[in-house]
Amino acid sequence: MAFIADAFDGEAIQQGRWCDYEGSQFLVARVDSDRYRKALGELVRDSKKRESELTVDELGEMELRIQAEHLLVGWKGVVVRGGDDLPYSAESAYRAMKNDRAFRQWVIDQANDYAAYRHEDVKESEKKP
Repeated sequence: MAFIADAFDGEAIQQGRWCDYEGSQFLVARVDSDRYRKALGELVRDSKKRESELTVDELGEMELRIQAEHLLVGWKGVVVRGGDDLPYSAESAYRAMKNDRAFRQWVIDQANDYAAYRHEDVKESEKKP
């Protein structure tokens, strides 16, 4: 099979693709989306301007907030204990990712799965012998 120059779905990279996890759906943008890269760049610039260095914990907390806002960009079917629906917000995403490290890692893994952001027809053609 030849190299496909336009194999990737630019909208899915930037806006996210729907992924299933534990009975719910999550909209995950790719790790090289413009808004995620911009937010990381701002974090680096801001940290260089500080009079004191950030601690590892502070840096990790800031990185988590950026991931929650710019990688995990939506969800469907998420509930809280008791079964009430939890609407998506960056703050709710942050709390969910902070509370559950396995979930946070799953979000990061989805955002790093470059092949999953290919156009559907390209994925299908790759399955054919």
